[in-house]
Amino acid sequence: MRPATIQPIFSYKHLLKNVWSDKKDFKPNQHYLNCARSSLYHAVMSLKKENNKIKNIFLPELICNEIIPIIRKLKLSIEYYP
Repeated sequence: MRPATIQPIFSYKHLLKNVWSDKKDFKPNQHYLNCARSSLYHAVMSLKKENNKIKNIFLPELICNEIIPIIRKLKLSIEYYP
């Protein structure tokens, strides 16, 4: 199985445009979430829906501890890399 990399694309321009829009301009594959933890959760859930064989996630050794519970909630095994 090929590894997947999650890299958020962020733009204040797009965020502000969509905050004040009437929501008719939203594309079905766009999601605006309130924090990075929510974004991570939804991104990994989306990957798992596409491929239910995903069991591991690779994280850098130096990582915010607040995301660990999210990964555990998704029932993934964490492997750390330097």
